[in-house]
Amino acid sequence: QGARTAVLVVDQLEELVTMGCPEQVRRPFVHALAAIARERRMRVIFTVGGDFEPYFLTILREAWQAGRFAIATIGREELIEIVEGPAAVRLVFFEPPELVERLVDEVAMMPGALPLLSFALAEMFNAFLWRGDGDRSITVADYESVSGVIGALRNRAEEVYSSFDDAHQRMFRRVMLRMVSLEGGELARRRVPARDLEFSTPAENARVAAVLAAMTEARLLVASTEEGVPAYEPAHDALVRSWDRLFTWVGQSTTEILSLSRLSDAVQEWSRTEKKRDRQGLLWDDPARSGWLRRMLSESPGELNARETYFAHQSLKHARRQFVRLAAYAVLVTILAIVALFAQRIATRRAEEARKATAASEAARKVSEAARLSSDALL
Repeated sequence: QGARTAVLVVDQLEELVTMGCPEQVRRPFVHALAAIARERRMRVIFTVGGDFEPYFLTILREAWQAGRFAIATIGREELIEIVEGPAAVRLVFFEPPELVERLVDEVAMMPGALPLLSFALAEMFNAFLWRGDGDRSITVADYESVSGVIGALRNRAEEVYSSFDDAHQRMFRRVMLRMVSLEGGELARRRVPARDLEFSTPAENARVAAVLAAMTEARLLVASTEEGVPAYEPAHDALVRSWDRLFTWVGQSTTEILSLSRLSDAVQEWSRTEKKRDRQGLLWDDPARSGWLRRMLSESPGELNARETYFAHQSLKHARRQFVRLAAYAVLVTILAIVALFAQRIATRRAEEARKATAASEAARKVSEAARLSSDALL
């Protein structure tokens, strides 16, 4: 048997960024994989979306360029064939035929073009079915009724959002902002474990369930399971980049999104740590972060999920204990300083009294000696 080389494939490496993995974990992980490849223990193959290539290029530099292999996107003619082929099988056609080219031109240069195209075609097909006029052609009117490819996505998201009452819409906003990543300088979708969408009250969790069900049914969210843990993520990057309402929410909440992402990372690390002393070291008990947690609990309590709320309370409790200990220490130091000052003053006074007594004794001795010498002289 000849020598064999093991191959390690890491698919969708950009999830190190979009899943909110901390920077102090990302770089060592990527460098470790690169080291394995350099030592020729195995071949390592990364796949990564083109939008995130600059991020990894800054980490690996020459090694990334040397091993880079660009996979061509699906060409325009192939996309046209993908659209027309299945439609022809169902004896459905496009009128005019140029409508297919219009569809393809709209998504050709976009990341995730094929899923977007599939979504728009499904929406157009539904419009075609609703017409029910016996015609076998999908028309420009069907295309315009869904406002094109990106418009179809935006319209469906807006339709689902508008179907809810105010309380559900607030929860909708909270859920969607958790599914947006701002790391790496790119706005992208983020997969969120279901446990991070569990809040503190049954009413909140019922609203979360309703939002997730409606968005999943509308094919705007994708449910998945990773290592036995259910998770949700937007079905298309275009949803987080092109939906005006979500884009506005992101613009209003940039600091909140980044802070919640860091808090989520801290909670996960804290939850995984078993030793009590190590767990305490991971709490947010410093003045800046505990101040932010205090503000969130008092001003925006619903923004934190159940795990984050528990972590926040534990952090603030530990911060209070730390403050009490520091205050007690400060009081003790102050008391000791006062006692030392009084002791010093007493010692100084006693030393002064002893000096005066010694001087008086010496003066008396000299007087006595002078009297003795005077008496001896008279004799």
